[in-house]
Amino acid sequence: MDWQAWLNDGCSALGMECGVVSVCCGRHLTVIHHADRNSILLSGDSFDRRGTFCEQVMQRRGLLTFVAPEESKKIRLGHIELETSIQSYIGYPLIVRDTVFGTLNFSSTQRKIDGFNDHDMFLVEMMAKDYIQYNLAPNQASL
Repeated sequence: MDWQAWLNDGCSALGMECGVVSVCCGRHLTVIHHADRNSILLSGDSFDRRGTFCEQVMQRRGLLTFVAPEESKKIRLGHIELETSIQSYIGYPLIVRDTVFGTLNFSSTQRKIDGFNDHDMFLVEMMAKDYIQYNLAPNQASL
């Protein structure tokens, strides 16, 4: 599967600049697959996950959306967000055998004016589940 094309399709459908599949190992997130129109992230990049949107998705164990308020200054949470000034974010946890080990997320430095609708949220959830189905057999949940 061409995961970069798959993430690019997700970016186009959601109106986002960046799509990422990341996995967590301890306190770090590692980018496994990415589609980044701003060329900020690379596969293999690793970041401290504390204070990031990804950490919030993992703790929530469910969908997380964020759109900066119209009058907001640039939102900065954690290392990744600090560098990219994320204004819009949608993410879903990758869960196998009740273990959250990463996220699928899409983000943009541009504010998504109308926010995320039900179709957007459904799309991201289905993409996360498809990723797990194609890549992560139950015996790989310990990654």
